[in-house]
Amino acid sequence: MMSTARLHPFVRPGMDVLFLALNPPVQSNTNGHYFSGNRSRFYDLLFRSGLIILAVPKARADEVIFGTTSVNYNRSTFGVIDLVGDLVQTQSGKLRVSRGHVQQAIANIRRLAPRFVCVIHSKVRGALNRYAGLTRAVSSSSTIFPMEMLYATLES
Repeated sequence: MMSTARLHPFVRPGMDVLFLALNPPVQSNTNGHYFSGNRSRFYDLLFRSGLIILAVPKARADEVIFGTTSVNYNRSTFGVIDLVGDLVQTQSGKLRVSRGHVQQAIANIRRLAPRFVCVIHSKVRGALNRYAGLTRAVSSSSTIFPMEMLYATLES
């Protein structure tokens, strides 16, 4: 089922970490909040990793974690965008990522200039490797990488 996306990116220039997700799944889109589906463990993993210092209920966690810095480690600034922000689909196998989606994401990353980009989903990694003009592939072991690496590997 594909419908109109209701999620809006949480971004600010120069943020510490930008999470690059694949697309809004149906349940998160219906809830109107990133990573708010019943099966999503994203915020729990942020807490367990130490990136956030308090556990936050996922019903509105995006507003707290991406919209403020109150629970973020060292008051770090986090943001989130979807590679395919215009299509709602829970089954990633049915989603088609285009060169245009990747070019738009790269333009947003360059404009926002985060310190780090965290790629969330193997399909995002694959699309970056296929369409972004990288001279060095994003591997599964480097899904969090500093912007310098991205800038150094992107062809101008």
